Amino acid sequence: MFLSCFNGSEMRFSRTLALVGLTALCACVSVNVAAAKTSPAAQNVCPSVAAAGNLGGAGSSGQSNLSSVGVAGGVALGAAKAVGGLTLECEGYSNGLTITAPGHTFSLTGKILCQGACATCKATSTTTLTCKLSESQEKVGLKAVGNWQATINWLYAAKDEAATNTKDGSCHITIVASLTVGGKSNFTGKDLSACAYAAGDVLQ
Repeated sequence: MFLSCFNGSEMRFSRTLALVGLTALCACVSVNVAAAKTSPAAQNVCPSVAAAGNLGGAGSSGQSNLSSVGVAGGVALGAAKAVGGLTLECEGYSNGLTITAPGHTFSLTGKILCQGACATCKATSTTTLTCKLSESQEKVGLKAVGNWQATINWLYAAKDEAATNTKDGSCHITIVASLTVGGKSNFTGKDLSACAYAAGDVLQ
């Protein structure tokens, strides 16, 4: 009688262990599957999304030297060309890019500089810049150093706040970059544009 009762308990205990083990295995598989779906390797990770702007006007050289032209001095922009810029450094392939600056408008006629892995850019509306990226340039960068870079400089609309703001110019504007593959988003990042000597910035 005692043995019979013990054996029954042992069997129930073994079944319980087996069930717990199976549940743990399923949970582990579920976690691994979820991890595989969200693995960074499967996403386009851009560790650097750096936006820039200017405090003064664009100057006679336009956007060709954003880092040193019109970034200091506190010159009122007025109707001068207000410049914006974005630099991306990414570790995955994309063939398209859209740029927005919520609350701000872009010039529809101003020249857009598109460098590095950036192939062409145009203002598809006053609120959106659309760029095509170079697959060949991206492959070169990914193979050589594990990432690629693209730099885009544009003009804000003459009547945009950035063109009339005498304190910050086109500094401190949130820039949103959305990368795509075949029209489907695979990365979205944003940064607040900074300028040397603008209000609230550390002197560089």
